[in-house]
Amino acid sequence: MPSPTNTRTLRTPDILQCNLLPVRQASRQISRLYDQHLAPAALTSTQFVILALLYANPGMSMRELGAELMLERSALLRTMKPLTRDQLVLTVRRTGSGARQFTFGLTGTGEARYAQAHPLWLAAQQAFDQLVGGRFSDALHRQLSGVADAVSVSDPNASAGSPTG
Repeated sequence: MPSPTNTRTLRTPDILQCNLLPVRQASRQISRLYDQHLAPAALTSTQFVILALLYANPGMSMRELGAELMLERSALLRTMKPLTRDQLVLTVRRTGSGARQFTFGLTGTGEARYAQAHPLWLAAQQAFDQLVGGRFSDALHRQLSGVADAVSVSDPNASAGSPTG
């Protein structure tokens, strides 16, 4: 058994040389940074993004929200559950033209929580920019948005897993 002071050099399998590992590692670390800043508002970074989208776009359909977040219906419903349980988001079920549709909006409590969390999110943005540099942060945002769009468009299963609502 190796002693705790000895460090072993791990071999990296070829498959881990792909882009997935560093993107996931960066995503986890960035999410952790934002989550720490948003903790006083009792929101995760994902929950804050949803509140921000609904604040700016009241009455978004499940399809619209899922498409913006690039989440399929089941994942979106799981993500929305704590927000509706905590009465931050109101779900409206509409029927018409033979189809069910869910739309979402913020409750008064949700608007207040968003207002509380917004300056915390701004502080997280500022902390991230200070850690990586503002110019790099801006370039990263543009590049990752482009990657997400490109991969989404090239996904042959995109229509099978697309959000419905």
